Amino acid sequence: MFQEDLVFDLGMHSGEDTEYYLKKGFRVVGVDANPRLVDSVRERFRSEIADRRLSVENIGIHNTEQVLTFYLNHDVDEWSSFEKRLGTRDNTRFSTLDVPCRRLDYLIGKYGMPYYLKIDVEGLDASIMRDLARWTIRPAYASLEDDGIDCLVALYETGARQFKFINQVAIRDYAPPEVALEGRSVQHSFGVGSSGPFGRELPGEWLEPSSAFNFYTQSVRPPGQGPIDGWWDIHALYGKY
Repeated sequence: MFQEDLVFDLGMHSGEDTEYYLKKGFRVVGVDANPRLVDSVRERFRSEIADRRLSVENIGIHNTEQVLTFYLNHDVDEWSSFEKRLGTRDNTRFSTLDVPCRRLDYLIGKYGMPYYLKIDVEGLDASIMRDLARWTIRPAYASLEDDGIDCLVALYETGARQFKFINQVAIRDYAPPEVALEGRSVQHSFGVGSSGPFGRELPGEWLEPSSAFNFYTQSVRPPGQGPIDGWWDIHALYGKY
């Protein structure tokens, strides 16, 4: 069974999502390959770490366990990636780091299965998600940053049968409900780089697989094209929680 008070923030970045999950009363495991960002998050959330509400891992999450080259983008932090095509895009400045990588199995084995699994790791979301197939339990909810239809396929292959698509730009105008449907009631503004709400607090209706695939190919990322209206997250519900 998943742990109802636990969230994984994989691709923690500067901690914008981590802050929200903590405010909502969840325990959080935050993971990022960028040591500078990890140091900043550890300083920002010193008390939460001391209280064991937040655990921070400075590792890469990948589909292999070895030391890999990480492309650290100096112009756009969010573009840093183990995928060279992403970490070095648009002739931006970058450097490389050797970063130890672990699989999703490592985190689940160490901390337990989370209630909500958020993955936003620049190009590797789908392959990481597929490691969930190695487990007999699932989180209640998961989300991936869209990087192609394979992300939706990976969620389906690991057992998700209901989906929502959240535009990362539009979600900045969303306000959490006065009566919380997940965790505590909070006031919060979702800034640039935030993944926004999750689970029962997501706007819109859950879509069954056929409707989800149709919506994706028509409104998120049509075949042969880039994403429409900015970047999207794909949210999934496992079972009928």
